[in-house]
Amino acid sequence: MRKKIFLFPLSFLLLEYCFLLFLSPSCHYYKLEQKLDPINAEFLDKVKYIITKEERRIFLDLPNSEREKFKEELWKRRDPDPQTEKNEFKMEYYNRIERSNELFISEGRPGWLTDRGRIYILFGPPMDRISDNMGSYRCQGIWYYGNFPIVFVDQSCTGDFLLVTYDLTAIRDLNLMYMHELNLAENRARQTITGESDIFYFDWDVEKKWVEPDRLEATVSLEILYANIWLKEEYEKLVTKLEAYLELRDGKGEIV
Repeated sequence: MRKKIFLFPLSFLLLEYCFLLFLSPSCHYYKLEQKLDPINAEFLDKVKYIITKEERRIFLDLPNSEREKFKEELWKRRDPDPQTEKNEFKMEYYNRIERSNELFISEGRPGWLTDRGRIYILFGPPMDRISDNMGSYRCQGIWYYGNFPIVFVDQSCTGDFLLVTYDLTAIRDLNLMYMHELNLAENRARQTITGESDIFYFDWDVEKKWVEPDRLEATVSLEILYANIWLKEEYEKLVTKLEAYLELRDGKGEIV
């Protein structure tokens, strides 16, 4: 006697799986996420690197009318200095997303969704980095946060770098998830200013010359480590953009 074989669509099997798990929380929240409007769906996607599981569930369970208030509270809980108008944590997070999109454009998806983009967003720019594109079978890049290396490997040397360092506990204090005091945490690791500006290590010198009894001219020289400069490819050339600002003050500290 021949046995009958029944084939079921994948969607039916997924629903059956959820039912067998008695509508488990994962299925419940999966359905809620699929029903999100584009604005809230984009928000939840963008904050996935820092939002906790509990916060995510609360957001999905909320009625649509209360979700804007939730967003405000999410950023407020991470504001390192609630007394100021600006939320440095939020500014830095979105700045790093934007910068990742500019830096990591070779993998066929937005830069912030790549492994390098995720690490850049969570830990900031590396203090040092090494690129090795000379290997016969793979390319790799190593980022250093202090003495801790993070390794990315591109097996085919096509620009698709995957993270191969999995234990990041040694630098968890740099992670945005733990940076409720963002300024203090970053200053312990490297000289930076959070928000719209990125400051990195550099040396400077001033050469002064009196050209008249009441006139002084000066030349300011900056020396920046090559490893601290991010380059991107444009029209088969590596380019970067550096902005320098100089303030001249008198003996009373007033800008002249």
